[in-house]
Amino acid sequence: TFFYRAQKQDLTVSFTEVRNEDVLFELSQIPGVLRVEGTRAVAVKMSHGQRTERTAIESMDRGARLSARIDGNGHQIAMPLAGLMLSRQLADQLGVSAGESVHVEMLGGRRTERMMPVAAIVDEFIGARAYAGPRTIETITHDRTGVASALLAIDQRARNTILRSLKDMPVVLGVSERDAAMDKFEQVIDENIFTMLFFYISFASAIAVGVVYNSARILFSERAHELATLRVLGFFRSEVGLVLLGELALLVVAAVPLGCFIGYWMAQLMAAMFSSDLFRMPFAPERATYAYASLIVLIAAIGTAALVALRVFRLDMVRVLKARE
Repeated sequence: TFFYRAQKQDLTVSFTEVRNEDVLFELSQIPGVLRVEGTRAVAVKMSHGQRTERTAIESMDRGARLSARIDGNGHQIAMPLAGLMLSRQLADQLGVSAGESVHVEMLGGRRTERMMPVAAIVDEFIGARAYAGPRTIETITHDRTGVASALLAIDQRARNTILRSLKDMPVVLGVSERDAAMDKFEQVIDENIFTMLFFYISFASAIAVGVVYNSARILFSERAHELATLRVLGFFRSEVGLVLLGELALLVVAAVPLGCFIGYWMAQLMAAMFSSDLFRMPFAPERATYAYASLIVLIAAIGTAALVALRVFRLDMVRVLKARE
């Protein structure tokens, strides 16, 4: 998945304050730690023209192996040598394009201000984010780049020993485990999103069945006189039923592609509405979704066809022909 490709570390260690890079060496000396990489994010106010957004610029080293940025197509993003890299959402909010410059004001520390070029704009799911290399962050902050957190790759057999060592370090504010965070996220999804999807799918299926059935009943009511006339003219019940069911089949065949087309754009609109500054909801329809929707309509059509055929076989020709139009 995108998550495991972007987050390759086992542990994320947060520090009480921004530290110099010597702390990374201390962490690397803990038995069982295989690799250590530092990260930092600085809070800024970014402006372009009349638009202003508060965000954070995250450090992104070109040589990082424990973290990566993945775009909407699943490709790893390479950090430009200089300048800022903005997410598509942040770039749209600021109305800026690659090659233009934005005004960056620090919200902490020395509160420095500087015009910075936008080197690249990328499509990703995180939301309104900005990235820069360590040297670019040094240019913005006017100080040596420190680290606010560290990413650790560890030997799982030494996990408990490493956690105890980190707990004893006064500079460590907290430790989070990637797998535990993912398990918690999946639990929340199971408890909330899947329940909501179950009701959505149930209601959609019920509506599909109801629409097909009501269409068939209306069609039968409108054609009852003509069907009875065909029976009087000598047509067999099967032939009369085939006329009605053929019309119903044409309606279903025409409606399924149109419904898939409209559903595609409605799903895309819903994905856009669920997106926020924290994340962007990916729109990734699967063929199985269309197959399921078509199958529901097909089952409803077959069931309805059986009921309509039964009504045709029970058609009272005399009563229908005597009835007024």
